[in-house]
Amino acid sequence: MNLAQTQSDDSAVWRFMQTHGASAQAQDALAEHLAKSRFQHGSRTVYTQIYLLPVLATESGGLPGLEAWQQVRAAVNEAIHHWFPRSAGLVLFPGVTPYEWVASWTPRVFRAHLRRMDPHEKDAAARVEFAARAIVLPAEAPQLGFIVIGCSTHTQWMQQRPDPGKTVRFKNVVGQVLSLASAGTGASPGDSCRVWAPLPAHAAITDGMVQWLQCLHARVGIAGYAVNPSTVDRDVIEVTLQLQDEAGGRTLFQLRRHQVGHQGIATVLAGLHALAPTQVDPGLPH
Repeated sequence: MNLAQTQSDDSAVWRFMQTHGASAQAQDALAEHLAKSRFQHGSRTVYTQIYLLPVLATESGGLPGLEAWQQVRAAVNEAIHHWFPRSAGLVLFPGVTPYEWVASWTPRVFRAHLRRMDPHEKDAAARVEFAARAIVLPAEAPQLGFIVIGCSTHTQWMQQRPDPGKTVRFKNVVGQVLSLASAGTGASPGDSCRVWAPLPAHAAITDGMVQWLQCLHARVGIAGYAVNPSTVDRDVIEVTLQLQDEAGGRTLFQLRRHQVGHQGIATVLAGLHALAPTQVDPGLPH
């Protein structure tokens, strides 16, 4: 598994999943190690990891775009540097990445992000292509995105446990900054963006999806849901939602086993089951 990840070899990762995918422990191990890497810099080992900061846009203006991001990047960067330990080297990726994009990232994409923190990589700045699948939602539905943070240390991968007061201040500051940025797109500035503390990628995706589903149910209503494995991608779990909007719409989102692991999928589905019943409906798209 480590060799496949280091070489950015998606096919080797899938072979690992085919061999060990029935094991919940193997799925969780892959999800935990997916966004980690290390390299030698002189005589020292540098440990790198992707953290994600969940952002929930609750107003119709949506997630801040790249133009708005340019106005708030410095403030967000400062808040993130104050939240992480001083010993950590941090790279703030541009913009707020929609969940639809993150859900399309294969292991190769995560490795490409990690390479951007390795000065020895000649193609570290190369663009990474991926095909995102849109989540079709009513205009009033919340949107989930993530701020991507590259973190490097010299003392193994971080186990960040900041004090609660520091985290509350961080969430307030970054949430207000992003809300003001969203206000420029027509959203109300008060609480249009909610944020949570940065987490390792697999935990952030799991927590972000649970928060998004709760907010979606509060604003639009979820009448029921169905869960099916994808027929074209063995890594993907497809979740179809029956919404309570006037049009009686349905929408579909994806969870990736390699991103959140067995435990992450179980956590998201448990959170969804607390909101709505499962449905066995031939009319639900698979």
